Amino acid sequence: MVRGGMIRLVARFSWPIIIGLMLLTAVVIGGVLGTVAVWPKARLVVVCAGLTGVLGMLAWSTLRLSLIPPLRLALLISPFLLLAQMTLFVNPEVNWGQSGLTVSLILIVSLMLGLAYLSQRWLGQTRERVFPISFSLAVAGLCGWSVLSSVYGASAWKGFCGLWGLGTSLLMCFLIAFYFSDRQALRASVICITIVMALNCLLGFLQSRVGGFNLWQLTSPELNWTETLAENLDVTRISGAFVSSTSFGWCLTTCLPVMLAMLLLRAPGFQGWRRFLLIVTSIMSVIALVMTYARGGWISFGLSLLIFAGLAYRALPPNDRGRFTLAMTGMGLAVTLLCLPFAGTIYERLTEDDRGAAYVRVPLAEVAVEMIENNPVFGVGLNCYETEMRRYDHTSESITDTLPSAVHNMYLYIAAETGVMGGIFFLALLASSFWQGWLALRKRDPFLSALSVGLMTGLAAFLLNGLKEPGWLGGYMLHFCFLFCGLLIAVNRASQKEVMRDA
Repeated sequence: MVRGGMIRLVARFSWPIIIGLMLLTAVVIGGVLGTVAVWPKARLVVVCAGLTGVLGMLAWSTLRLSLIPPLRLALLISPFLLLAQMTLFVNPEVNWGQSGLTVSLILIVSLMLGLAYLSQRWLGQTRERVFPISFSLAVAGLCGWSVLSSVYGASAWKGFCGLWGLGTSLLMCFLIAFYFSDRQALRASVICITIVMALNCLLGFLQSRVGGFNLWQLTSPELNWTETLAENLDVTRISGAFVSSTSFGWCLTTCLPVMLAMLLLRAPGFQGWRRFLLIVTSIMSVIALVMTYARGGWISFGLSLLIFAGLAYRALPPNDRGRFTLAMTGMGLAVTLLCLPFAGTIYERLTEDDRGAAYVRVPLAEVAVEMIENNPVFGVGLNCYETEMRRYDHTSESITDTLPSAVHNMYLYIAAETGVMGGIFFLALLASSFWQGWLALRKRDPFLSALSVGLMTGLAAFLLNGLKEPGWLGGYMLHFCFLFCGLLIAVNRASQKEVMRDA
């Protein structure tokens, strides 16, 4: 009896114990391996994180607590932790696309939760459909066409690496849709995303104040984010824990609408400290978005606010729409005030010479269109864009020789690799996700409707940003796309469960 009381007492304070244990273990293991092991820094980071996670789970299970909740939250934040990955069989010539088989935190946690799901299914605890039929058909079409593209493409091995990354994203999407399909889990997801974004913003602010303070330099010390954006204008473009400032801006424009939806639509369950956290993180995120100096992110965020307003008006009762209009006006004024200290830099970023950064996107797009026109059925092969693009470069600038870069357009990139049908299946997958959010929005549940508005707006902002950024199936930024697709499906599943329970 005394032993049981001790276990309950320890379990009550389990979070600080577990976190302290993991941090202490990370320091010890990192110090030992850094002293005795001659390893690349990337491998050292991954091994330390992996061992720390294993020891943390052992401690958690020792307290007789379920491993599903911490694994569920780890899966949610894993797309934000790009450092926690290691690539095997690396092809050093590949800069765009999958350079090998990536073993990431997303994959490891997904496999663990996948085994838990299968064990529940074998024991007869769950027999419910997770993906809706329309989404399942789109996924089957995309996967099947990607396999054919790999078989008929330029390199079966590169195609397999691409399928590996795509499979990781889809597995994560499935598990997010399954494990977050209730109110409590969805509320936890919003808080978790908010905290992760706050930490990324804090890291970004440190980068702007402390030269060279970048976590990614643990694995790539040659990176330098101080860029000349215009004549006589040197600024530090913050990147948080992301590979680049544009990637960080892409993430900010995707996640900001979720936090704003909880605030402006007054979602139930987000009062007190939760509301304060949302307000502070939203302010930090707006400032961080400005400091990325990613023009595409700025434009995408501005356009997404129009989508946000339209969806919110649809979700709100007529009596609340006047209050929402005032709230949107206040938010617009607040954003303007936050941007005032950066007004000069923003103006120069938008008007001064960008040294051809915008112009080169045109010939890069011409190369992608040429690839699609010559390979409309299966494309050049999944994950083969970079190795094949020079064959289709008939531009006057020979752009792929002077700038060996992939097209800065996610849709052209995917269509060039997998053919027109591959692009159509991808768009069908996105359309099905939006439909799931729309169905949940129509239920008029205050919390689920607000979350649907935020997720749909965030996904729309992600897709708008994809018009000017490279993105490939299974790539690290596409993980956010599949994360939001999974959450939209989870929201609709939660609303359906409540309807069935009420009936």
